[in-house]
Amino acid sequence: MLHLKALVALDALYRGNGTSELLTVLGQNLIVSETLCGAGYVKEGLKAVREGHAALVRVDLEAKEKNQWQAAGRDYECLRDALQVYGTQLGAAPRAEVRKAQIAMVEVLTRHLKPEATQKQAA
Repeated sequence: MLHLKALVALDALYRGNGTSELLTVLGQNLIVSETLCGAGYVKEGLKAVREGHAALVRVDLEAKEKNQWQAAGRDYECLRDALQVYGTQLGAAPRAEVRKAQIAMVEVLTRHLKPEATQKQAA
């Protein structure tokens, strides 16, 4: 189910029907994938996962300029390759390990967003 959600998000981006929420879904799944690489599941896929992250950043920047969320060409290929790694990991890693990676992803996002929330409260 996790992999399917990510693939649906990628398909929508490919068709030019993406949203910031779908971009977030992909980003979260790639953080989980990177964590699984670090835990030894498809370690050799780390480069593809990081290239997928970079593609998400480019898609986000282009969306702000063009007001359209779309992954095309090389960005689509990078995201597709990263999700192939993720799918392999989900098939290889025990459920408990995937759950740990998901918890780590939430912790990463919480740490990242915490300074932003603190700044808003101070203003």
